[in-house]
Amino acid sequence: ANDTREGKADVRYQTFSFNYIFRPYDWFKLMLSYEIVQNELTDIKGYQADLRDNVFTLRTQFAFDTNWFIKKR
Repeated sequence: ANDTREGKADVRYQTFSFNYIFRPYDWFKLMLSYEIVQNELTDIKGYQADLRDNVFTLRTQFAFDTNWFIKKR
């Protein structure tokens, strides 16, 4: 740990993910994701404790049908 050749690139990470997909309609999808990122504890400056770098993602998808835009006579 006191080796001067070690740096930020040598820190090991573990990621745990929780995902949820909700599809109330055929044309709409809601995706929620939460990632818990843990780094190993080292003597490298800035990595003596676990960093606050967890990630929350909210994603939506919409499907459009071209028939919706065609005017009926």
